[in-house]
Amino acid sequence: MRASSTLRRIRIVALALTFALGCSKPTSRPQTTALDAGSFDKSALVTAFGTCALDTYRAFDATAKQLAANPTRTTWTAAMDAWQEAELMQFGPLGGTALPGGQGLRDPFYAWPLLGRCQIDRAIVNKSYEAADFDKTSVVTTRGLGALEYLLFYEGAENACGSSEDINASGAWAALSKDELAARRAAYAKVLAKDLQTRSTTLLDLWEPSKGNFLGTMSTAGKGSAVYPTLESALNSVVDALYYVDEVTKDRKVAIPIGLVDPAACAAPPCGDLLESRYAVRAKQHVRSNVVALRKLLIGCSADGTGLAFDDLLDAVGANAIADDLEGDLKAALDVIDKFPHASFEEAMAKGDLESIKKVQLAIKAVTDTLKTEFISVLKLELPKRVAGDMD
Repeated sequence: MRASSTLRRIRIVALALTFALGCSKPTSRPQTTALDAGSFDKSALVTAFGTCALDTYRAFDATAKQLAANPTRTTWTAAMDAWQEAELMQFGPLGGTALPGGQGLRDPFYAWPLLGRCQIDRAIVNKSYEAADFDKTSVVTTRGLGALEYLLFYEGAENACGSSEDINASGAWAALSKDELAARRAAYAKVLAKDLQTRSTTLLDLWEPSKGNFLGTMSTAGKGSAVYPTLESALNSVVDALYYVDEVTKDRKVAIPIGLVDPAACAAPPCGDLLESRYAVRAKQHVRSNVVALRKLLIGCSADGTGLAFDDLLDAVGANAIADDLEGDLKAALDVIDKFPHASFEEAMAKGDLESIKKVQLAIKAVTDTLKTEFISVLKLELPKRVAGDMD
């Protein structure tokens, strides 16, 4: 059973006192700190995170190949499910350019919450997706998994452009027959699916030990790595990535559409138009995939849910109870999602049941609150500045 917040505070104070006393009083036992946890192999932990990321990218690559071979709703769903786990692995080349080793590769795969629907419709009319350099000249909001979702799932005859836009004012859109519109959407989708496969190959090549070997770059953190001069810098890059669940999953994907945070974004909840995957209606499933990926980083990435992860580092510094809390709260969050009483968040909104969505947000918040307090404090890691002070 998860401890109360009061007991948690008592635990963290006790741990802090233990560390302080260890510094001020001589002892025959080696001093233990978060990143000097006795014989615990922190280098192996960093390597485990890199291996987890590589395995996740490989899983996505397999689905990307299937999607490129046959762009359908089924192959898109498989690819998107795999990518939603990769969203938590945004360290190294997939991370932002301000991060160590980051090359900002994420958005061409999936630019959500941005989607250029009118621009996509314009490309359908102009057939600009046929250009050989479309992958370089078009904006990311007209490519990737988000644009593919729109092309594969939206069946409406309307476009998202205003009446004064050229495709409407000229009558070009109206001139497209139903069959021609479907054919162009399918052709456009095939271009995007092939582009995703190419980008997936590029990402994998950067990581594979036999090629770019970014896995080796992580494994040598603190031991000559050109990107990570210390083990702390490598661990902090992983910490930065896992806070995706706090900023994006908990807030943007769940809380904002029901008006729990950022009332300017959703003044009159519910705001179904702010949900992820509005055309495929898979917002709930994406949230689950994010939590599954978070569990991999915190508890273990092996197929059976075990393996070296942050819980082992917590155990090594005597914070077993925090590790237990995280594992219990992650299980509880997955249980809440799996027992969600509606087929989708959209259905819950349509039936006026915002409380069920709020329960998902609160279950995830139980995990992220610990991540922003005891977890970061006991392990003496860095809380990303963008989430510091945010306890929503």
